[in-house]
Order: sequence, then structure tokens, then C-alpha cells
Amino acid sequence: MSIEFFNFETLGQAASIIAISISALAGFATSMSSKKGREKANSEINELASSPEKDSRLLEIKAELKRQQSIAKWQGFSATSLTFSQYIVGGVLTTSFIQDTLSSQIVGLLGLLVLISSLIHQHFRPDLKSRFAKERIVILRSLVRSVEDQLFAIVKEKSEPESIHNIRTQVSKTLKDIESSELQDLGKIEAETST
Repeated sequence: MSIEFFNFETLGQAASIIAISISALAGFATSMSSKKGREKANSEINELASSPEKDSRLLEIKAELKRQQSIAKWQGFSATSLTFSQYIVGGVLTTSFIQDTLSSQIVGLLGLLVLISSLIHQHFRPDLKSRFAKERIVILRSLVRSVEDQLFAIVKEKSEPESIHNIRTQVSKTLKDIESSELQDLGKIEAETST
């Protein structure tokens, strides 16, 4: 098989289009993933009739857990895609063999892609957002199990309605802590990006 079989110019153009698409998708996912979810979940919960799950805020916890899982998933995808754009494409550009076979426009375009990916990664820090969301997921899963156990005990033992109030208070405190941790994480990310 001869080396002429491969048209490096065409392969380079295809690779640059794929890399640009992945980078653009990663940038979009990074900026949008944390902005949706909570309002929609709260409006759906408010429409439900009264039940122990609703009264204890178990449904709110599950909605927040789902939102955090979505953030972790999309931010993780973004971080991986941006890393690919930065290191793999950047590594390809540094090899003289590839640079010699590609047109100067493609090399310039790939270099611009690496720069844009680096800027998106540095500004939005999807790697940190994903890690912080994973930490909140662990807390929320533990809270779901705890509330479910307490509701089970209430149903089986026919406890007083005050028990639901105690569960609700515990859930409210934890959800407030989760929201506070998100604000602190944003502060950490902003401090990280400003250095």
C-alpha cells in the first residue's frame, strides 16, 4: 500500500471539520448545561397533589439529583472534547510530517481551533464543574436514601405528621447547602480563571 493512497489534505480537512464541530458542541454544552433544569422540575412538582413524597420534598431532591447528573454528564463531555481539541489536534500540529502534508489554511484553522478550545476550557472550566456536580450527586443520593427510609418507617409505623415536617426541614437544609456549594464553586472557578 503506497502512501499516495491517503490524501492527507482531504483527511486534514475532514479532521479539522470534525474537531471544530466537537469543540463548538463542547463550548455550547459547557455554557448551557447548568442553566436549565431546576425551574422546570419545580413547576412540575408544584402541579402534583399532596403526597408523602411531595410533602417531604423527595421529588425536589430527585429533580435536583437529575439536574446535577445532567451537569456532570455534559460538563464531562465538554471537558473531554476540549481536551481532545487542545492536546490531540495540538499534538498533530506539532509533527512536521503532518504540517508538510496539509495546506497552510488547514494548519492555521487547526491552530485557531486549539486556541479557541483552550480559551473555552479556561473560561468555563467544565472539568471543575463536572467534578463539583459529582460531589453534589453523592450528597443527594445519600439524602434520597435517607428520606425514603424515613418515609418507609412513617408508613409502616403510622407515625405522626410531625415526622414529615422533620424530614422536610432536613431536606430544606441540605438543598440550601447544595445551592450554597454551587455558589462557592462558581467563586472557585472564577478565581481559577482570573489567575
